[in-house]
Amino acid sequence: MIKSIWNNRRQISRIALRSSLLTLQIWCGAEIFRMYFADIQLSYGISMIPTIESSGAWLLHEPISVKKGLQNDVFDNTTEEGKTVLQQLRKEYGTGIRRGDLVVAITPDQPDKSICKRVVGFPGDRILRDPLYLQMTKRFQDITDDEESRYIQVPKNHVWLTGDNLTNSRDSRSYGPVALPLLKGKVFAKYSDNFLPVKNGVFVQM
Repeated sequence: MIKSIWNNRRQISRIALRSSLLTLQIWCGAEIFRMYFADIQLSYGISMIPTIESSGAWLLHEPISVKKGLQNDVFDNTTEEGKTVLQQLRKEYGTGIRRGDLVVAITPDQPDKSICKRVVGFPGDRILRDPLYLQMTKRFQDITDDEESRYIQVPKNHVWLTGDNLTNSRDSRSYGPVALPLLKGKVFAKYSDNFLPVKNGVFVQM
């Protein structure tokens, strides 16, 4: 009787151990897939209207492009000067993200939250400050009303992000340039009522 109980306990323990190991393997596999291949995130709100519905959509994003860095296609690669600049940029930033891409990022001043925005500025770009935001900032900071104060230069290893709904978006106009390590992934598709892949920063019908 005692031996039978002992055998049953050993069998239950082995089953529990196998189940635990299987659960751990599945969890590790899912984490590796999420970190290196693709992840999914729910996006909602009005900041990305009309690209993303305010009612919400599931965004699929991949981290590979972010890890590669930035791709700068502004400079003319037909001239020696343009080739030199382009080579230097690719050496520093890789060939992953382009201007106009949709990305998921950690909010700089709220690390527990993520955002979906569009990349509009690269390191070295001079961005025109939002006139309304600049006017509000002047009330609290000593900012002169000259040509230089109306622009901000994106620093190295940062990007400038904005929402598509500029009148109702909290983005780089509020919290400034976003550091590259805060980018979680480049959006390649969304799912709401149907599945839509991204092409050149725009969701297209299949």
